[in-house]
Amino acid sequence: MQRSSPFGYRRSACSPRNRGLSGPRVQVLTNGIGLIDASSVSPDHAVATDPAEATDALFALGSEVLEGDASDGVDIARAHAIAAVARSIAPEDPRTLDYLTRVDAADRLQALLLHGEEQVAAGNLGESGIGAITAFREVLRNRPLDVRAARGLASVELRMLARASEAAREDDFEQAEAWLAHATRLGRADATQVAEAKRRIDLRREARSARLYADVLRRLEAPGEFGALREAAETIDRLQEIATQGDVRV
Repeated sequence: MQRSSPFGYRRSACSPRNRGLSGPRVQVLTNGIGLIDASSVSPDHAVATDPAEATDALFALGSEVLEGDASDGVDIARAHAIAAVARSIAPEDPRTLDYLTRVDAADRLQALLLHGEEQVAAGNLGESGIGAITAFREVLRNRPLDVRAARGLASVELRMLARASEAAREDDFEQAEAWLAHATRLGRADATQVAEAKRRIDLRREARSARLYADVLRRLEAPGEFGALREAAETIDRLQEIATQGDVRV
């Protein structure tokens, strides 16, 4: 650091110095913006910047942050930091109010992302109303490239396919078909995933129907046995519940 003159510190007194080097020696940033180092012109000058250029760069950086599509969504903390600087250095600039309004909107979308993820964790997918689907779709309506919202909808679809498989394991094929339909309408995952889930459910349905039909035939082979006809009738009713439309066995 330079010595002070009788009249106080010179303008360059607090400039960063690396003695023994020439040219631009230390990169100086203000709010992430590179400044002009006058030492590239002559030694021992203060670092300076054009305020108008710095303000323009600040708003450009703010827009870049708000329009980002990072895997965890918009960097809200950074957006707020830029907003604080804008309020400080350009409170009367119309762009400051516009940027603050955009940050408020980003806050609301961030809250929707969190709400959607909480709804998924709670099992409220929103297939028939307000829920995770509504939250993620609203984010994507405002930010079509939002990776986090897209990932949220893909997660919802996978959970729908899992519920379809679970319903099939319980022989509730009507509910399984309903979950498959929800997943198909959502249309986020690879179409082959939905097709494969449907194939497995159809195979299970056919296997279950075949076992019930064989059980009916077995009981009818000895109709005189106690309860055979009643049990056969009950099995036929069950077969009719799960068999696909047009199955010749029913």
